[in-house]
Amino acid sequence: MPKLFSDPDAIAEDIIRDVGTNLVVGLPLGLGKANHIINALYARAAADRAINLTFFSALTLEKPKPASLLERRFIGPVIDRLFAGYPDLAYAGPLHAGALPPNIKVIEFFFLAGKWMHVPFAQQHYISANYTHASSYILARGLNVVTQLVAKRVADGVTRYSLACNTDTTLDILRARAQGRASFKLVAQVNSELPFMPGLGDLPADEFSAVLDSPETDFPLFAPPAPDKTYRICSGLLMMPFEAITPFSSIKKAKGVAKASYFLEMLNLSCARTGKRAPASALHVRVASRSPLLTTRTCSADMRRVYHMVVRSHGRAPPS
Repeated sequence: MPKLFSDPDAIAEDIIRDVGTNLVVGLPLGLGKANHIINALYARAAADRAINLTFFSALTLEKPKPASLLERRFIGPVIDRLFAGYPDLAYAGPLHAGALPPNIKVIEFFFLAGKWMHVPFAQQHYISANYTHASSYILARGLNVVTQLVAKRVADGVTRYSLACNTDTTLDILRARAQGRASFKLVAQVNSELPFMPGLGDLPADEFSAVLDSPETDFPLFAPPAPDKTYRICSGLLMMPFEAITPFSSIKKAKGVAKASYFLEMLNLSCARTGKRAPASALHVRVASRSPLLTTRTCSADMRRVYHMVVRSHGRAPPS
């Protein structure tokens, strides 16, 4: 079972104690970054030059930074309202300024277009890699720590963690570890806003060596909040072929129904996560031969609401 922490500095110390002072840390793309753990490791290495810290990253997310007084007065209140709760990554500012400590490196293989122009260090340490090859590049550099933001679920007293929106390279390197081709510590930070995604990214607790889990380190995800989750999910359904939408009252085989189940499952999990309404049903996708099958037993009010919105938008019910 993993060691549980509520203090980022304590989990950073535990990582250094377990792994040593030569840290090669993998960070998932975008939303998957465990910001508090990353910042604690950065602060520890910045204060102790005996620690060599390398971050392998992709898509460093940063809040907009107005350059002029006019920009600040215009967009500043919007930034405060939308992104105030998102913790900045401590390495991003020094990286932009060319002021990283000499014992700290940040190497990325995915840049936001134009974000790192005129930043020589970032460009010189960029890895031009196809995403499918990213895990092999990271493993070849001696990866020994992976930090990841995760969703948490406890059922019947058993705790499981989901990689949520960032299974990408993490599953690849976990497979390499299981095959004996890699050795690293997987360290998690729990975030209550991440969806608990089923599938291969749903992991038992013993896959992790340490977990940071505290209300003090919970934070809103990097995205402007949507005013209504139902309409957000419905927008995904509206982009689907109409024939792919299966009535809730029956069990159908239909092209694209697995995609429909994904959007509806996200709605269901969103309800459970916010606590506004416990989901009245579960959606399951089962693949029999090559035909996806969507089954529902009952449907929550929100899910029925989405369904009827889709029906109204097309002016007719899905084929029976």
